[in-house]
Amino acid sequence: MFLPLSTELAPERWPIGTLTLVLLNLVAAPLILTDLGRELVLVYGELAPWQWVTSAFLHGGPAHLGGNLLFLWAFGLIVEAFLGWQRFLAIYLAIAISQNAFEQTLAFVFDAEGGSLGASSAIYGLMAMAVLWAPLSEIRAILVFFAPWLRTYEIPVFWFGIGYIGLDLLLVVGGGFENGTPLLHVQGALFGGLAAWFLMHKKLIDTGGHDLLTLAMHGRAPSPARRRTERALKKVLPEASTSTKRSSVPEAALSLQSRAQEVLEEAYFGGAASAVARYVAILREAPNELRGLREAVLEKLSSDPAMQRAFEDALEARERTGEG
Repeated sequence: MFLPLSTELAPERWPIGTLTLVLLNLVAAPLILTDLGRELVLVYGELAPWQWVTSAFLHGGPAHLGGNLLFLWAFGLIVEAFLGWQRFLAIYLAIAISQNAFEQTLAFVFDAEGGSLGASSAIYGLMAMAVLWAPLSEIRAILVFFAPWLRTYEIPVFWFGIGYIGLDLLLVVGGGFENGTPLLHVQGALFGGLAAWFLMHKKLIDTGGHDLLTLAMHGRAPSPARRRTERALKKVLPEASTSTKRSSVPEAALSLQSRAQEVLEEAYFGGAASAVARYVAILREAPNELRGLREAVLEKLSSDPAMQRAFEDALEARERTGEG
């Protein structure tokens, strides 16, 4: 079992929305020991709209709470990075309320007994959103229960999310769609997936072309190998905006580095031929200002000899055909 610890994708500023949800869950935790808390969990056999909200902040014990907070922290950071804290909180509550309303209504219609509590259904909604919006981003996680020692693993969001959602879906199908935790998780993932698709469809968020649908359309699978090339890209060309010495660098040099980064990104995401096409297009825009572009790209690719050779070969082949 993998437990998430952190993610490489996070809001640029303090994650106000995610921190707010974590604090609310911690503050509400003791309520489950009181008579009031037992009135706030989701109870089957009745329709109580306030429980659609309150039950999402109550947990059955420290392990239940702690596990959910780890998942909330990791996937909350990813989704909040796309939405901002205000829209993030609104979407989270919408998923929680929708899933709990659906669950309690079905239980009422079919005269089921029992109830539920916890944030996991809403968190599965966040997980589904992260899978759709940032499948190539990575989750840093630890493997517990079956590991003789603890170590961290970097797992693409796609495989992490698909693993958990897929396992619960198998349990739901294998159990004959009997009501239980796996079914509630799948319901949460469904509501989250629908929300993610709607926001993309309405162009209310910008994934930068790295969402699952765009990657699938261009045949770019969210594989571990692709993540390794992304990490290599970050090492060979850090973003100029993160440099504390930016103000001392001439604007022309910053422009050159920025355009070189475009070529490198195209190399890692689209291949050497695609990178050469981008390189030629950039030079046509500003041939005089970017005369050192080729050297800049090759220099930044020096730590990846295979990609460097592929780029050079593709560039020479294009020059021989006279297309450059």
